[in-house]
Amino acid sequence: MERNILDVLETRIDEALAMISEVNRRNRSLQEENKELKTKLAESDLRVESLQRTLEEQKIKSDEAILQKYKETEEKLRVRIQSMLAKLDELKVLEGR
Repeated sequence: MERNILDVLETRIDEALAMISEVNRRNRSLQEENKELKTKLAESDLRVESLQRTLEEQKIKSDEAILQKYKETEEKLRVRIQSMLAKLDELKVLEGR
Protein backbone atom coordinates (compact mmCIF):
# COMPACT_ATOMS: atom_id res chain seq x y z
CA MET A 1 0.00 0.00 0.00
CA GLU A 2 2.80 2.34 0.93
CA ARG A 3 4.42 1.68 -2.45
CA ASN A 4 1.14 2.51 -4.13
CA ILE A 5 0.91 5.88 -2.38
CA LEU A 6 4.50 6.67 -3.35
CA ASP A 7 3.75 5.75 -6.96
CA VAL A 8 0.69 8.01 -6.96
CA LEU A 9 2.66 10.87 -5.39
CA GLU A 10 5.47 10.41 -7.88
CA THR A 11 2.99 10.44 -10.75
CA ARG A 12 1.33 13.58 -9.41
CA ILE A 13 4.69 15.27 -8.92
CA ASP A 14 5.66 14.38 -12.49
CA GLU A 15 2.34 15.74 -13.74
CA ALA A 16 2.80 18.92 -11.68
CA LEU A 17 6.32 19.38 -13.05
CA ALA A 18 5.02 18.87 -16.58
CA MET A 19 2.28 21.43 -15.94
CA ILE A 20 4.82 23.88 -14.49
CA SER A 21 7.03 23.35 -17.53
CA GLU A 22 4.08 23.97 -19.87
CA VAL A 23 3.04 27.09 -17.92
CA ASN A 24 6.62 28.39 -18.07
CA ARG A 25 6.74 27.74 -21.82
CA ARG A 26 3.42 29.51 -22.32
CA ASN A 27 4.58 32.39 -20.11
CA ARG A 28 7.73 32.84 -22.23
CA SER A 29 5.61 32.76 -25.36
CA LEU A 30 3.23 35.39 -23.97
CA GLN A 31 6.12 37.57 -22.83
CA GLU A 32 7.61 37.44 -26.33
CA GLU A 33 4.24 38.25 -27.87
CA ASN A 34 3.84 41.12 -25.39
CA LYS A 35 7.28 42.46 -26.35
CA GLU A 36 6.39 42.31 -30.05
CA LEU A 37 3.07 44.06 -29.45
CA LYS A 38 4.75 46.80 -27.42
CA THR A 39 7.22 47.32 -30.27
CA LYS A 40 4.37 47.54 -32.79
CA LEU A 41 2.52 49.96 -30.51
CA ALA A 42 5.59 52.18 -30.21
CA GLU A 43 5.99 52.14 -34.00
CA SER A 44 2.30 52.97 -34.43
CA ASP A 45 2.59 55.82 -31.94
CA LEU A 46 5.54 57.25 -33.87
CA ARG A 47 3.60 56.95 -37.12
CA VAL A 48 0.58 58.69 -35.59
CA GLU A 49 2.79 61.51 -34.30
CA SER A 50 4.39 61.85 -37.73
CA LEU A 51 0.99 61.96 -39.43
CA GLN A 52 -0.26 64.52 -36.92
CA ARG A 53 2.75 66.74 -37.64
CA THR A 54 2.22 66.33 -41.38
CA LEU A 55 -1.45 67.16 -41.00
CA GLU A 56 -0.64 70.27 -38.95
CA GLU A 57 1.94 71.36 -41.53
CA GLN A 58 -0.58 70.87 -44.34
CA LYS A 59 -3.19 72.82 -42.39
CA ILE A 60 -0.74 75.70 -41.93
CA LYS A 61 0.16 75.63 -45.63
CA SER A 62 -3.52 75.53 -46.55
CA ASP A 63 -4.28 78.44 -44.23
CA GLU A 64 -1.36 80.38 -45.70
CA ALA A 65 -2.57 79.66 -49.24
CA ILE A 66 -6.08 80.81 -48.37
CA LEU A 67 -4.70 83.96 -46.74
CA GLN A 68 -2.49 84.65 -49.76
CA LYS A 69 -5.44 84.23 -52.14
CA TYR A 70 -7.50 86.55 -49.92
CA LYS A 71 -4.73 89.17 -49.99
CA GLU A 72 -4.43 88.89 -53.77
CA THR A 73 -8.19 89.31 -54.16
CA GLU A 74 -8.12 92.22 -51.73
CA GLU A 75 -5.33 93.89 -53.74
CA LYS A 76 -7.18 93.37 -57.03
CA LEU A 77 -10.32 94.89 -55.52
CA ARG A 78 -8.34 97.81 -54.12
CA VAL A 79 -6.78 98.50 -57.53
CA ARG A 80 -10.16 98.25 -59.28
CA ILE A 81 -11.83 100.53 -56.72
CA GLN A 82 -9.02 103.08 -57.04
CA SER A 83 -9.38 102.90 -60.80
CA MET A 84 -13.14 103.45 -60.55
CA LEU A 85 -12.63 106.35 -58.15
CA ALA A 86 -10.10 107.88 -60.54
CA LYS A 87 -12.62 107.55 -63.37
CA LEU A 88 -15.27 109.19 -61.19
CA ASP A 89 -12.87 112.03 -60.47
CA GLU A 90 -12.28 112.38 -64.22
CA LEU A 91 -16.04 112.48 -64.80
CA LYS A 92 -16.40 115.18 -62.16
CA VAL A 93 -13.65 117.18 -63.82
CA LEU A 94 -15.30 116.73 -67.23
CA GLU A 95 -18.71 117.69 -65.80
CA GLY A 96 -17.17 120.76 -64.24
CA ARG A 97 -16.01 122.09 -67.62
